[in-house]
Amino acid sequence: MYFLTSTLNLSVIMFLASLSIPTSGLDCYSCSVCRQPFSKKTTDTMTGCTVCSISQTWVDGKRVTTTRGCDKSCSPADLRIKGNGLVKTCCKTDLCNGNTNLRWFKSVVLFSGLIVFKLTHI
Repeated sequence: MYFLTSTLNLSVIMFLASLSIPTSGLDCYSCSVCRQPFSKKTTDTMTGCTVCSISQTWVDGKRVTTTRGCDKSCSPADLRIKGNGLVKTCCKTDLCNGNTNLRWFKSVVLFSGLIVFKLTHI
């Protein structure tokens, strides 16, 4: 049983490490005022990125602008107060910022953090 647990832990650590180490740079979708609904077919891409991002501006609980691009570093954040503010998500796989479901991004970030926490406190 110990071997199985150790192997699983090592596999998870290696998987998470592979997500955070870019090899030759990522491809990311890039648009300063992205169309709604988002179309991968008509959106430009950038190459050699470290991290992809999506930034959304919200006013009165409604998304008014969406920007996609690549950054050298990125800190995900939800800075909305009473439906107004900015939401930023980050990801580290090719064209990952084409996803329009920000809840999925947040779930991945939270789940990854939980796994790392559990693995470091065994």
